[in-house]
Amino acid sequence: MNTLVDKKELGAAKILLIDDEEIVHLTIARILKSDSYDIEHAYSAQEGLNKINNEYDLIICDVIMPGLNGINVLKNIKNKNYRAKVIMLSGFASKKDEEEALANNALFYITKPIEDIAKFKTFIADVVR
Repeated sequence: MNTLVDKKELGAAKILLIDDEEIVHLTIARILKSDSYDIEHAYSAQEGLNKINNEYDLIICDVIMPGLNGINVLKNIKNKNYRAKVIMLSGFASKKDEEEALANNALFYITKPIEDIAKFKTFIADVVR
């Protein structure tokens, strides 16, 4: 069962979005609305860590947030061997953060604002297959 249709037949892919900005939550929910994903929201790295479990297919996480940052969340996911795949987002992209994210198993490092919505949707669909 490798197709997105097969995944949806088993139930919507479960996504956790971790970002401290409400507008990012609204935007990504709007972008993915027509794709029938089950999206849960966390508004801080700590809230995200409290929610993470092995039920998520994908975690979309901001890099820079107050308190813990997204790289700490990513390392936690890697250390606990959660099955979820991770896409990192950053409005303040740096080569150092990107390299660290990718070294800690992030699949993609995407800058905000998301400019190529079709490409972003394709990334998501490919990840949850």
